Amino acid sequence: MKRLITRIVIALILLTSCEALALDVQLDRPNIGPTGTFTIYGSRTLEPKQFTLGLSTNYTEDPFEFRNFTTGSQVRAIVDYLITTDFSAEVGLHKAGIDVPIHGSRHLLATNLNRYRSYFSIGDIGFYAKIAALHPDDFPIGLSIMPFVTAPTGNINHYVGDRSADLGARIIVDKEFGPAYVGVNVGYKGHVKRETITVTGSTARVDVRNELQFGVGGSVDVIRDRLAVLAEFRGSTTFDGFAKKENSSPMEVNGGLKASFLDKQVNLHIGGGAGLNGGYGAPKYRVFGGVAATFPIKKQEVTTITDIETIILQGVNFFTASAKLTPDSHQVLDQDYMELSKYPDVSFVVVGHTDSRGSVPYNQRLSERRAAAVKNYFIQKGIPTDRITSEGRGKSEPLVPNTSPENMEKNRRVEIQIVPIKILEQQGV
Repeated sequence: MKRLITRIVIALILLTSCEALALDVQLDRPNIGPTGTFTIYGSRTLEPKQFTLGLSTNYTEDPFEFRNFTTGSQVRAIVDYLITTDFSAEVGLHKAGIDVPIHGSRHLLATNLNRYRSYFSIGDIGFYAKIAALHPDDFPIGLSIMPFVTAPTGNINHYVGDRSADLGARIIVDKEFGPAYVGVNVGYKGHVKRETITVTGSTARVDVRNELQFGVGGSVDVIRDRLAVLAEFRGSTTFDGFAKKENSSPMEVNGGLKASFLDKQVNLHIGGGAGLNGGYGAPKYRVFGGVAATFPIKKQEVTTITDIETIILQGVNFFTASAKLTPDSHQVLDQDYMELSKYPDVSFVVVGHTDSRGSVPYNQRLSERRAAAVKNYFIQKGIPTDRITSEGRGKSEPLVPNTSPENMEKNRRVEIQIVPIKILEQQGV
């Protein structure tokens, strides 16, 4: 009898409040950007004229249910399962993106609590623009702002669409530690229409309104630039009654693997996770997988050399009396890294030089620090630590006499020595 009364109460609520049907229970929007985790966005943006296409599919079990958080028991499952395929794109020229989700679900009919039906429909299409404020190559952290809007294209009777357009913005802060990465997202999503379902006589309630969204994710390379382990936590809650309405504060954890090919221009991912609570949007469990490719894909050039070559890194500059790279040097070093990556069977030695001003010990230390700064930059970009070293030679090897400012500028330089592995083996290294 108690179960029958509960079914009748829920049926009356669903029938008398059409507002309650306008819910998008698929909160997972895939991230196809160059950095980040599965749904936690990274601060990096694509280069101009680049674009990324992505396809991601995920299966969620019980993404929408009523739960009595006083007893911890489930009152009623509304959506048994939901399969979503997201077609996503990101354009570097305008740093903008679009996400088009296609849903398939099996859920409870509002008119008959004993009858389920399967549906396929388009979801709410999302648009976003990522604006980089701090580039992670120029500052200790990366920082971007990502405003977004979702259009009400989803079917509100299938629990895969909101009744009106939603507006919001996300703040992205991240840090790269060589093979490791950590990112944090905090954002706001404004619902023009408020949606509420309450089960009379219990504490079970779903209350969807303006949301605070949050998440943190990280990754560690298992195989450098080839295979990474990813993990993330994300959730949202209403602003009034922060994290108190459990049915309205979905949270979940996800983990998995990402494999990269062609210098990270093609990425495959697979993973799964589980909701930390019940209610709206937090599934019992989730499994997902997908692929993203950045175009145009650059062909990897491989160059073989047989003798030691020395290359002067033109345009690499430092602040006066400092080992800190000037901002314009980062772009130059990025190009140098792409050239160095063409040599798969060599070792690199970064050599620093100074002009004649200052004492011998001072210039020796300065040249060592500057060479180490360039070496560390290349390591962060992806050159293995066992293939690159650095040293300083102070003012002992000028290219030209230090008789003019122009000549001194030529002598203040950083060089790269490219040493073939064959020569290293002959030297017993």
